[in-house]
Amino acid sequence: MAKTDTRLITFAISHYCEKARWALDWYGIDYTEIGWPPGIHRILAKRAGAKGGSVPLLLTGDEVIEGSDAIIDWAAANATGAKPDLCPADRSAAIRQTENRLDKLAGVNVRRFVYSHVMPDKAHYVKPMLFANTGFVHRLAGYLMWPACIRLIVKGYKLNSHSAAESLAILEVEFAWLEENLRPGHGYLAGDTFTRADLTAASLLAPFARPAEMPIYHDAQYPDDLMRTLDAWKNRPVMKWVRQIYRDHRY
Repeated sequence: MAKTDTRLITFAISHYCEKARWALDWYGIDYTEIGWPPGIHRILAKRAGAKGGSVPLLLTGDEVIEGSDAIIDWAAANATGAKPDLCPADRSAAIRQTENRLDKLAGVNVRRFVYSHVMPDKAHYVKPMLFANTGFVHRLAGYLMWPACIRLIVKGYKLNSHSAAESLAILEVEFAWLEENLRPGHGYLAGDTFTRADLTAASLLAPFARPAEMPIYHDAQYPDDLMRTLDAWKNRPVMKWVRQIYRDHRY
C-alpha cells in the first residue's frame, strides 16, 4: 500500500494521535501523516466524510476511520509486518476494559490539565505543536481562526480556576491505579506481553513522561508551574514505566 493512499490526520501534540500513530507503525502500515490545524479540522473532517469532527482520522481512499481505537482495529486487520497482535483473543475483554478506562479518564484529563495551564493567555506554548505538519493554506486559515479556537477550547473543556485541580485529582487516582497494576513482577497491564492496553497507557501519558523517542513531548516547553509539576512526576514509577515501554516497544 503506497503512502499516498493512506493518510493519518493528526494534531502532532495529541496523545490520542500518538496512540494511532504507534499502532500503525507497530503493524507495519505505510501512511503519510498530515496535520490539520485546530478549528478548521472540523470543517475538513466533514468534507472528508467523517461523521464526527475529531482527530485522529485515517483516510485510506476507500474508508474514513475515526478515533484511535478504531484505527488500531483497522491496523490489526490490515497488518503487513510480523509483530504480534496487540489484542490476543484470550485477553481481549481485559485489554479493552483497561483501554477504555485509560481513554475516558487518563487521556481526557491529561489534555485538560495541560490546557488548564496554557489557555487562554499562554496558548502560544502549544500553538506550534498544534499547527505542526500543516499545509500553507490550511495553516493560514487556522491562524485566522485561532482566537475563536482558543475560546472554543476553554468552553469545551470547561477550563477555569478550578479545572487544573479537578483534573489533577483524577490523574492522581489513575497514576496510583496504574502503579498498583504495574507493581514489581507485573511489567504489563494485561498479561505478560505488550498489548494495546500498554500502548494506550504509554501514549496517553507520554506528554507527562516525556520519552526521548518522542521529541515533540521530550522537548516541549510549558509555563513554569506546569514544568515544575512534570519535573516532580519524573521519577514516579508510572512515568519510568512509560519511558521503558517507549524504549522497548516504540521503535
